[in-house]
Amino acid sequence: MELPAVLPNSAIRNLEISDSFSRMGDSVRSAEFYLKIDPFFFVSSNYTIGKMESALKEFRLPKAAAQTYREIFAKAYNAKRTEPYTVFRRMLEEDQMVRRKLGACADSLSCAILEWQMQKTDSPHFEYLYQYVIRNGWPSYEDGAAFAEIIAMHDFQHMRLYLPYIRREVISGRSSSRFYDNLKNRAYPSNLAKLDSYRNKKRFDVSCILKGSKPSATLLNEIISAVTSFKPIKHQYFVFESASEEHFKEFMHGDKSGNHEIYWKAWDLLVSISQAHNDNIPYSFLYSEKQGPDKLVLYLVY
Repeated sequence: MELPAVLPNSAIRNLEISDSFSRMGDSVRSAEFYLKIDPFFFVSSNYTIGKMESALKEFRLPKAAAQTYREIFAKAYNAKRTEPYTVFRRMLEEDQMVRRKLGACADSLSCAILEWQMQKTDSPHFEYLYQYVIRNGWPSYEDGAAFAEIIAMHDFQHMRLYLPYIRREVISGRSSSRFYDNLKNRAYPSNLAKLDSYRNKKRFDVSCILKGSKPSATLLNEIISAVTSFKPIKHQYFVFESASEEHFKEFMHGDKSGNHEIYWKAWDLLVSISQAHNDNIPYSFLYSEKQGPDKLVLYLVY
């Protein structure tokens, strides 16, 4: 399921290329790629008319090109939202609200209640996305793809099923290769060979996550300091060391009751690293067969 080496440009890629030409002072080439961006990519990223106006000024597009995209965006922004867009956005808001509360809970009873609530919320979300994809394929930005992506990243049961649908959208330029790669890394954890081949990497023992605890402030500061010191970070690897591969599968996909809150503590750390890096960094979860107690080790490759 590898992607072809050459891909039509997605909305994110067009934005990146437009930004590069803008920084070089080539406003004509910058406009060429900016005009290719699906306006619903910006709509689903909470752009308003005012925010779009600021973006157009920042990219310093030629006056005619800026006016053309201004009209394109306004038409999308003022259009009535499709039902899937509205549903996927509402589901994502529910998803994030529960997970934010879970990340901030202070006692075991509150956490247990929120974990139950998260599972109760997730189930209809996953079922709606699954049924939508089976009937319609992967949604467009106009139909809420930006929100569906986050839901899919939580849906361990179906993520492998989604990959061929998303792959077709990436090849056609209507989805992000970065999202596809991240989902594939979660659905099919890599082996250790690639990690071993890197010479420049930093290692952090974050086994506290396996016990349900977040990294201490000291450890988190060490990790963030490494991120800022060794930019750019090429990749992040979580290596689950255990004598039992079943333990790794439970970590990745949940136990028999469907609980995978330990994984989300690791995910919170990934988010913190990406925020410190000011960019999304590719990541992988690996299994390493080792005797002794289960361990979780984070590697930053630079």
